Amino acid sequence: MFIEINADDIAEKVAEKLLMKINRKLDEKLYPVEIKGDSEAGLMIGLTGNAMKQRRYSGFYIEGKHFYKKSDNIIMWFRDALLDEEALNGRSKTVLSA
Repeated sequence: MFIEINADDIAEKVAEKLLMKINRKLDEKLYPVEIKGDSEAGLMIGLTGNAMKQRRYSGFYIEGKHFYKKSDNIIMWFRDALLDEEALNGRSKTVLSA
């Protein structure tokens, strides 16, 4: 039994994973743990404030998990929850690429 291994494919996958981890660490350094407002949260992940608002209203983002209401007019977003969700959905804003 033989297993064919392509070193270029392995190297590419390792580089991709490494870049994802580096980008995540950069995002953690660049952004505060809590982000005020839809516009600021959208900037972090490459969306508009209106897109963030629509995602909140549609239930894509969940109150208590991704954000909380500090008051009727102030939405606070959890940085790590947003980064996790965007990474899972392949929509993370990329700082570095291979």
